[in-house]
Amino acid sequence: MKKMLLAIMLGVMVLCSYAVTYDTTNLVTNGDAETGTFSGWYHAASPFATVTDTDSAGDGAYSFMLDTTGSDSNANLRMVPLEAGPEEPYLLKFKYKTLPGAILPNDNSFVMLFRSYESIDGGNTVNWQGQTGMNLAATDGEWVSVELEVVTEASPTGAIDIMFALNTFDEGYANGIALVDDVELYRGSTTVYEETNILKNGDAESTVDFQYWFKAAAPLAVINRTDSATYGTSSFELDNTTNGYAQPDLRSQPISAESEEKFYLKFYYKTTDVYDFYGEVPDTGAFAVWFRSFASDNTFLGQFYMPLEPTDNEWALIETEVAAQPAQDGKEVDYCDVRFVLNNVNPVDGIVRIDEIELYREKGDVLVYDKSNNLLTNGEAEKGTSDNWHLFNNATVVETPVQAGSYAFQADTTGVTEMTHNSFTVNPDEKLLLECWLNSTDTMTASSVKLRFFNTSVDPQVFLGEEWIGFDNTGGEWVLYSNEYTVPAEATVADVYIRIDSPSLSYVDTVGVYRQISQLGPFEPADILSMSSAWLSNDLQPLLSDVETDDFESYASQGDMEVWWGLTSGSYPSRGTSTITLLTNPADAYEGNNALRWEYDNSGVETESWTEFNRILANPVDLSQYNEMRIWVNRHIGNSQERLLYLKFYQESIVESNILAEAQLDVSQGSTFEPIGWNQIVIPLNNEDLIFTRGASSMEDLSNVVGFFFGVVGDENTGKGSGTIDIDDISFVNTDPNCGGNPPAWDLDGNCAVDFGDFAIMAANWLAAQ
Repeated sequence: MKKMLLAIMLGVMVLCSYAVTYDTTNLVTNGDAETGTFSGWYHAASPFATVTDTDSAGDGAYSFMLDTTGSDSNANLRMVPLEAGPEEPYLLKFKYKTLPGAILPNDNSFVMLFRSYESIDGGNTVNWQGQTGMNLAATDGEWVSVELEVVTEASPTGAIDIMFALNTFDEGYANGIALVDDVELYRGSTTVYEETNILKNGDAESTVDFQYWFKAAAPLAVINRTDSATYGTSSFELDNTTNGYAQPDLRSQPISAESEEKFYLKFYYKTTDVYDFYGEVPDTGAFAVWFRSFASDNTFLGQFYMPLEPTDNEWALIETEVAAQPAQDGKEVDYCDVRFVLNNVNPVDGIVRIDEIELYREKGDVLVYDKSNNLLTNGEAEKGTSDNWHLFNNATVVETPVQAGSYAFQADTTGVTEMTHNSFTVNPDEKLLLECWLNSTDTMTASSVKLRFFNTSVDPQVFLGEEWIGFDNTGGEWVLYSNEYTVPAEATVADVYIRIDSPSLSYVDTVGVYRQISQLGPFEPADILSMSSAWLSNDLQPLLSDVETDDFESYASQGDMEVWWGLTSGSYPSRGTSTITLLTNPADAYEGNNALRWEYDNSGVETESWTEFNRILANPVDLSQYNEMRIWVNRHIGNSQERLLYLKFYQESIVESNILAEAQLDVSQGSTFEPIGWNQIVIPLNNEDLIFTRGASSMEDLSNVVGFFFGVVGDENTGKGSGTIDIDDISFVNTDPNCGGNPPAWDLDGNCAVDFGDFAIMAANWLAAQ
């Protein structure tokens, strides 16, 4: 809890929403004029356009100056054009000011223009298509920040530029000086991405070094256990300080992909103080991230490439869209990986760290699968025998433990256990859902479930390939492994193969392969009959009772409360201080007689300061079963404006390494200072709103929460100081329909029941298909 972040975009990516999201790569070259030149810009002749070192909007020394003092000439500044597509969204940011005495007689005497063109030819734009303009008012010497969303014109737009112009028109000439600085442009997207991070252990918090990652040999690549971009303790480190022209790299495991499939890549990185180009190489490219594409025969098909600038020992956040390469020479993309490389183009002597690496797949159509028809006969082991399975090396059918029903498969501890289900008929290019439940308690080596495809129309039959899901240690809990796959065009049959290699007993249950119900359009008459047979069937379970975590009424004294509440810092040792006191006057409580008073103090000399206190739960709570945490708080008058008020959750034990998720209230949400008086904070408990750390990626990772802690962090920029917050009536609540593990077929809207909502979806798509 200690880092200032560089280059963080103001637009925040919201997964699974249709809002525009912006990546963090500024497309404008030299938008802050800090080269001291017009590099990246076209401009009017001097003295109408110059680069000045007398004023800057930010921390730099330079800005662009437009000067029409005593002249009717046009002073303009134009960005070197960029390639763009039609109707593309962008986020444009810049700062400007006019010096005292500047006269702007018309609204459009000083303007910014975002312009669209058909193409670029030799650095010049061709065929203007239209523009978005903004009139810039006089500011009397004050810098003004502008941020706006703009969209390119419709087809055939293929290029854009940005222009600032003083004396735009022939009448009412501007007379004076204007400055422009910190021009930034970020490309946007309306693509929707899934909620699940594909990359495991992207935060390097696993106790197993480089689990799920490939790397260069040590000391070129190591895990740094003392530095993290966010609230963990670890990060990946690439080190080339003593290795000359070596090439330290970090690579993810292969990621299944299709040609031109889109992904959203997000990560933090920093270059340390020990980071210096060999010689006088000012160019970028010494450190870069690649998103590489490969065919099924491992042929390299190309890559997305992004050079990464030095950050001067500050963590920087990068968010960008990437895509698998197009098919080449008849070869389709089969998988991709993410690779970070030091000494990429230009040699560099230094250390870089990478953390919180996340990759999200573009969200495709929601497909519905017929769970009532498992293509694997006896996939649930409910015959109590191994019928339709071939079991090897002491694999057996047992009665306990089971995920559902009365039986499951057990994998022995000696050697490798293998299970193969008899083949079943498949249709070319159809969608299949593969599911397998696993319960394991120890390390898993090269263990997985595979869906294998064959062409039996030829003799001998031809193996066409396989799709697989890797197994992990599930900690003694039943965990569902699932994925969707497309059957190869030449396939006639498929089978399922399971391999388990673990030193302890493992269990497999409810292995299933399911066909897709007719995609949402066109539905056919037979589908009405099928839906009717499932009408009003449901998998609704009783809602869990609310868990009253604490209303403080059971405590007779301060000592009683301190059995469960303490000043233990949940993560890094606090720089600030806290005191917690049991309030026993009903006038101080929200309800009842008691409440807790928290007095925090972050007013020390540190640039950034935080303080925390924790709560141990008498009984663990499975947070995945609840969708809200509700807390009544009373912020006192005069509280400082801290950057964040936050809450973190312990999974399984009260140790720092088991802090797996966090909820935050920033300044825009009131943090520590507003609203004053009693107010209920509602924390959504879901994959989108919580921040997961240390390898956790979803609510399923919070199945055994044993405690949580409150904290507050402030800094000199946002504010820090002291204040008082009273807390009462903390509870976990479930308001969503509670679905079991077997939703009925034809539950198209995901509400766990077949009802008129599903019929409406069918009707809408039926009519759309006619």
